[in-house]
Amino acid sequence: MNNYIPINKAVNPVCIYQGDEPLISKMLGVDEMIYGFDGTPSDYATCVGAPEMFIKVEEDGLYYFGVEADDTGSLTIAGEQAIKKDGTPPNGKLNIETDSRYLKAGYYKVALSWTNNAYTPASNNAAAFNVTMDREPIQAGKYEGNSTMKREFSPSPKIKLWTIEKESAITCEPSKEVELEFEKPEPVYLEGNGGCNVSSLRPKICVTVCKDESENVWRCRVISVSAGAKLTMYEGIYVNPYVDPPLNGEEATEAVNEMNGYQTRGRVGTWHTPQASLAHEEHHRRQWEDAYKFYWKDSKIQEMLENQTISCDKEPNMDKAVKFMQALANEMALDLWTETLAYVLALPDDANDRPYCAGQEALNEATAYVIRLADAMGWNNVPRFITKPGTIEPPCFMPPVSEGETRSMAVAEEPAPLTLSMADTSQFTEGKITVRFRNEGNEPVRIPDEINDETSDFFFVTVLRTQQGKMRVLNREIGTMTFQRPLNYRELAPGQEYSVTIPVCLDEVDLEGWKQCSCELETRYYNQQGKDCFLGFSGQRPGSRCNEKNLPVFNTSGKPVPPCRGMGDMADNGVECSVVMEKTEFDARAAFPDFKLVFTNKGEKTVRLFDDFYPLKDNGPHISIEIFWKLTKEKKEKVAAYYPHYCIERGQFLNFITLKPGERHEVLIKDAYLLMHYFGPSRRLRNGEKYELEVIFRDGYGDSGVRRKYVGRKDFSVVDQSPWR
Repeated sequence: MNNYIPINKAVNPVCIYQGDEPLISKMLGVDEMIYGFDGTPSDYATCVGAPEMFIKVEEDGLYYFGVEADDTGSLTIAGEQAIKKDGTPPNGKLNIETDSRYLKAGYYKVALSWTNNAYTPASNNAAAFNVTMDREPIQAGKYEGNSTMKREFSPSPKIKLWTIEKESAITCEPSKEVELEFEKPEPVYLEGNGGCNVSSLRPKICVTVCKDESENVWRCRVISVSAGAKLTMYEGIYVNPYVDPPLNGEEATEAVNEMNGYQTRGRVGTWHTPQASLAHEEHHRRQWEDAYKFYWKDSKIQEMLENQTISCDKEPNMDKAVKFMQALANEMALDLWTETLAYVLALPDDANDRPYCAGQEALNEATAYVIRLADAMGWNNVPRFITKPGTIEPPCFMPPVSEGETRSMAVAEEPAPLTLSMADTSQFTEGKITVRFRNEGNEPVRIPDEINDETSDFFFVTVLRTQQGKMRVLNREIGTMTFQRPLNYRELAPGQEYSVTIPVCLDEVDLEGWKQCSCELETRYYNQQGKDCFLGFSGQRPGSRCNEKNLPVFNTSGKPVPPCRGMGDMADNGVECSVVMEKTEFDARAAFPDFKLVFTNKGEKTVRLFDDFYPLKDNGPHISIEIFWKLTKEKKEKVAAYYPHYCIERGQFLNFITLKPGERHEVLIKDAYLLMHYFGPSRRLRNGEKYELEVIFRDGYGDSGVRRKYVGRKDFSVVDQSPWR
């Protein structure tokens, strides 16, 4: 059955597990085993589950889940693993992992799995498994002690499991626009002087399929889309005037001056409040919210997904159709994530910038409190001035989320003195890479000397791409971090280099499946804070990212993996691919011109191409298009792209184009301006700049067993063609 079933379409739902007891109560003497709660008999489970089982969501909203296990336990919701509690030593004892997600009302298919590791003697081998679900954050149990038997489960409500006889109908209803729901979990407060941070919650797109009887196809339908951001707050080492008010006029004067200077200083002073830090971080969270909602609509992901179809004759199984569509939705969710983070992490976060102005507004209440105290105590020398906060609204003030030129955009157009390159990827499979900063300018450059295993995810975003177009983000977290103490700095003289090793998360990388792929690893550096620091962010400063292509990180033989065939303009079969543009000079305000792909056989043998340029008449061409801004002779930055966001099930009969030696074949790409998607705040090309158009056609059928990549390139210029010029 479907991963999601509306409440009014569920036929004969039956609750098979009320949650009165844990799914597996605490016990000893359990052998090594794996159990999937699929209805298989069990000596230990209070509910054996069913081959297909569901949770029931009564109303739309944010739901919290927890998995407690000894040793390993997992929860999958609508085909996506939501939680996996690690059971590898020393994590085998009863403990908890949690997750939250926005869900619409209805039934969601779930899967449960529990693993009990071997232990000697088996008589002392403990087992336990419990899954919780609530509208409030899941409460932790008591996990002290070295024995699972002495620990206690979470008091939160346990999950309830349902079976459904069938779905009443799966015929297609008209598409309905789905709004992105933004999750705002309660802030987590920790002791210590760590950096407060806002970490993005990865977007989740849940899809289903419906049967279009007239066309005999499965059509994709988006059920829900959610994203969010979580806040982690540290108490800091400042003096809170609400808790420890000034004892005399001197302390009151210091408190007023310190708190008044927060906005212009760009960091926490000796007097501060947690309410001000929270206001600062909540402002960052609003940036994520506004950007996510903008890019969800702007990228038209729902429209692209719901244009997807699968023939019911070729795939009669609905579950497999849903699985295919969900995999496509997951890839598009990654696109949404990377586009949003590139925007949010480019927003300034230094002295007098909007997050600090938001914090200043909250801090002014504490300043007024101290002033009232000074009035009551007769401390006449205490300043009565309160700083006026700077501009706060809107949180996302840079294009494209907001219109208009900004100071930050002007700064971004300056040449970047700091470059970033890959220094060492030999430890990639161990979860480490080394990157190198270099000062290419004529003046000293400094950066925060705060990069370590705990903070690197807030300075770098690392992405791995394969030649097949798969992408994985290798960060455990992505977001912003606000230090509550003066920063340490590292200054680089002209020509000086600095290397640092950072962790990469490989949890979602199929090391075995990608072993024979040619991969590209890209790391981008983001920083928007620090006195007199280089402010780097992706998509604007050419020195803020680095990549390594044809990365041999999965090759177990130790030999480099060769790149795809036809990496240059001439493929190994003698076919040259070139691009002929309708015009190579045009105004930025004009539509991007049409162009032709020209394939010329310059070899000595007859060759054939797979005729796959427009396989679907109502969709765009089955090619990849990228536009690069030519910064220097060596450096270029991708500013726009088109990728065919659809997959095709090949039939038995394929069409080919035969080229004898000297013959050529032309493919017209019309209405190219409708295809392009522009990146970065400007969302357009700029007059006075030079660009390169790169077009890629992948042919896996022209020669049996050979996968070729044809690449055509063409330089063009964008010039102001106003009449008065």
